Amino acid sequence: MPLHLTDADVTLELDSYRFLQVSTVISYTFCQTTKNTWIVHTDASAATTSSAPVYLIIDHYSSDAFAHWIYESAIYLAMYPTLKSMYPSLRLVLSAKKNFKSLFCAYLKIPETDILYTIPEGANYCLFPSPISNLSYKEPPSVLHDIYYERFFKLLDDCPIVDKEPVDYLIMPRQSKENYSGNERTIEFEAIYNYFKLHPTKSHRILHTDTITDLIDQINELRSAKVIICTDGSALLVNGMFVKNKTILPVHIITPCQASVYPNISALLMSITERNDNDLHYLATDRSVVKYIREHPIRVIPSVP
Repeated sequence: MPLHLTDADVTLELDSYRFLQVSTVISYTFCQTTKNTWIVHTDASAATTSSAPVYLIIDHYSSDAFAHWIYESAIYLAMYPTLKSMYPSLRLVLSAKKNFKSLFCAYLKIPETDILYTIPEGANYCLFPSPISNLSYKEPPSVLHDIYYERFFKLLDDCPIVDKEPVDYLIMPRQSKENYSGNERTIEFEAIYNYFKLHPTKSHRILHTDTITDLIDQINELRSAKVIICTDGSALLVNGMFVKNKTILPVHIITPCQASVYPNISALLMSITERNDNDLHYLATDRSVVKYIREHPIRVIPSVP
């Protein structure tokens, strides 16, 4: 019989982070009904010794979706260095290889040699974070999750500064790689492209995040702009946490509706606007963006001789 483990089963607490410790794990899944239970299959016949390898397991059922993985799984990686010092054999087990996961792991200095995509056969100890973070949970966010979010955001605040030529507008069209199939959609940016072709003197860049190989570059591109045009959804929820004091124009309105149902998404939007002091102006279409740009020109402050 599998083990059904919740926050009541926590056996390891470290600086507000809580973990379930389970030995001889074969496989695991996640209860989509309760959204707060790990279902873990173990090998009761296997012997475990103190030298058995230790695995940190953070992914669950929505870990193929960008924002879900960041705020449901990656937030626990702030503790990886501490856990590694406690368990030198520690490896991170992810459910699948994704470029966005590799980028964040590299940013957090977790070497590729520490990352696995299956649980190796044999004796082991596995650590499962608890309480489980889930953006689709309809209950108010745990106070602990607020702590985890803030510590994760601080890691992003500390991104090294790389010189980028400042621009007025950074355009981030929807990308095609690794999009979560359940959220697949087309969002037109053609009117935006055409506007800037007709106004070449307006300072702008286009950022295709599918081509990013270093998260530090992406963060610095975002920070170099005054106005960020992106798609609503994961692009806003993640990139909005990289920047402060920006105007962000999310296209194709989604997250305000989600925030009215899911308190965790509401909390993230508040962090983007209140913690990071960004202004959000939701716009339904690419034509709405063009209209907004025409009506809200960026003020040019003359240089002092």
